[in-house]
Amino acid sequence: MQGKKTNKELPMLEKYRKEIDKIDGELGKKLLERVKVIKKIAKYKNQHSLDTRDQRREKLILKRFKSPFQRAIFKEILEQSREIQNSQAKSQAVSLKKKV
Repeated sequence: MQGKKTNKELPMLEKYRKEIDKIDGELGKKLLERVKVIKKIAKYKNQHSLDTRDQRREKLILKRFKSPFQRAIFKEILEQSREIQNSQAKSQAVSLKKKV
């Protein structure tokens, strides 16, 4: 059994990790963009008395992804999206009560 190698001894590993870091940064930015749109959707749904959850839409989104990895990630994204929408709806309701 060989001793543990340092990162300097594993240049390809560092290269791959830098690739992952770049992808993670891009994903993070896109997720924040998604949150902005989610908040707009929440406002629209609240103004038009629509349910937060649209199971038909969720199924359509998940059908786009064949990989179990992608589907699992998007299930979590959809769940977090609902949480944001629910939170947004509650804060809008509180805001309306304060105005009355």
